[in-house]
Amino acid sequence: MYEQNTEEQIIQANNLGSFFRFINKRTKRSGITCINDEAGEILYEDHDKAEAFNKYFASIWRSDNGITPD
Repeated sequence: MYEQNTEEQIIQANNLGSFFRFINKRTKRSGITCINDEAGEILYEDHDKAEAFNKYFASIWRSDNGITPD
């Protein structure tokens, strides 16, 4: 009953900020969603996603050549 009254009050207030704060507190957010690796395989586990990101960023890494531009 308390939850229902709270929801009704938020709706009646016609305040989008309050509404979205209420919704955001009650929705579960879980980091990064599933991603595809370079072979197109869907990765669900956090460890597998971290490894895929690590592999990607390692592949585009460039070492500093020590030259400072003017």
